[in-house]
Parts: sequence; C-alpha cells; structure tokens
Amino acid sequence: MSQAPKTLRTELNKLTQLQTKLQTRGTPLMSAAALQDAIEAEDKKRFEVLAKARLSAQQQHLRSLVASSDVNPKWTLAEAERLHRLSPHANDFTNGFETLSMLCMHLLHHHEVGGVCWMLLGAFGRGKSTLAGAMYHAYIEQGQSACMIQWQKLVRHVWAGGPKAQALLDNIYTTDLLVIDELGYDSQSLRETEQMMLSTIIRNRKSNCRSIVLCSNHYPNSFEHAIGDPSVQGLRDYKAYTSVFEGASYRQPLFTDVHGHSMADRGVT
Repeated sequence: MSQAPKTLRTELNKLTQLQTKLQTRGTPLMSAAALQDAIEAEDKKRFEVLAKARLSAQQQHLRSLVASSDVNPKWTLAEAERLHRLSPHANDFTNGFETLSMLCMHLLHHHEVGGVCWMLLGAFGRGKSTLAGAMYHAYIEQGQSACMIQWQKLVRHVWAGGPKAQALLDNIYTTDLLVIDELGYDSQSLRETEQMMLSTIIRNRKSNCRSIVLCSNHYPNSFEHAIGDPSVQGLRDYKAYTSVFEGASYRQPLFTDVHGHSMADRGVT
C-alpha cells in the first residue's frame, strides 16, 4: 500500500489530535466536515497572528533603515506628489518629479540595465533632497536596499578608519541604491582625495550594476570640475538623467514676523 502524501498525512494527524483533545475535554465527537471547519478556523487564526508579527517586524525594519540614513522620514513619494500638485506648471520641481516617477516605474529593472544615475543639481531649497529621499523610500518599499548619506559625513567616517568605516564602505558599495546628498556643498570643489574616493565609489557601483543619485548645489557647468574627470568618466558609463533647479529657495525664511514678512534687514543701516 502506497504511503499517503505528506500534506494528507498532516491533515489526518491534525484530525486525530483534535479528536483526542475533544474526547479529553468530554466534548462530543464532531463530523468530519465540522472537524475540517475547526481546523481551517484554527489555521486562519494562526496565519493572522503570523501576518501581524511579520508586518510589525517589517515596519520596525523600515524605521531602522530610515533612522540609519540621512533621510528625512517626510521625504516620501506621497510628499513629493503633494509638492508637485502645488507647483506651477513645468517648473523645475515638476520636471524633477516626472523624472522620479519614470525611474520608480522601472525601479525593479534598474539592475538589469546596469543601474541608473540621477543627478539633481542647482539652487538649494528647491526640493532636490525631497525628490532624492522619495527615490530612497521607493526602493525600501519595494524590498530593495538603499542608503542616503551626506558627502561630508561619508568622507569623515571613511577617513576615521576602523571597522565602522569598513562596514560603511561595504554598505556604500553593495546597497541597491546609494543617494549622496550635499555633494560639493556651498558650490565648493572636492579635494583631490575626495575626487578619487567618489570616482572609486561610482566605478565600483557601476561595475556591480548598482544605481546612484547625486545631489549638489553645483550647476552643470561647474559640476564636472567640482567632482573631477575620473568621476565624470565613471558617470558617463551610466544611463544618466539630470534635473536642474534654479530660483529662490522654497524654504521658510528664518527671520519672519507673524505675517510671514521678512525681518532679515531690520537694524541694517
């Protein structure tokens, strides 16, 4: 006589165990159909508990990822879309949002095309980090790995050396998406050692088909000089997209009265 399939044996064992429990408790024996319903109800309850635990663990993991990166939790796709709706037609942020939407649409295929590069360049306070952060969150939500870090923080940790520096570099090289913010902050050119570090990061990531996003206050005409020719040549190997931002900052001025009027020039003679 052939052995029953594993799944069938499992169900039979469940029926036997449940019958034994019922008999021990003095409960009248149930029909096969009623027993099956009881088993399904018990399994459903167990699966619901497991699903809640899995969701809780996933949410905790997402919170820890956001906390470990230089990304504002508010820089999400939903926030980027909200700002996009508030923006005038065809302005810089709108164009940047359209690039973000296109990249997110094909997010799971970025590795197949050798990774993508998105450069967000220009004036501060125009939404570059918000869009880059939304890209970061899109990767995380799709189950991919991502890291967003300010350039000077990256440099400081790497130069400090030690196990933490090596762990950071390992993450920089292997994460599915790397977002480098404030690259060449205040329109300053990188030092030669920084240019070489950036070039190494870019070439390593490209060789492993990993995507990269660069945010800088430089405009295109000064960005190449700021990061150095080796980095520029490394970026040329990517399928690259560029968004340029101009104009006054959207950020709320620091010195304003209750009506939002600037007070910055008070006391100036």
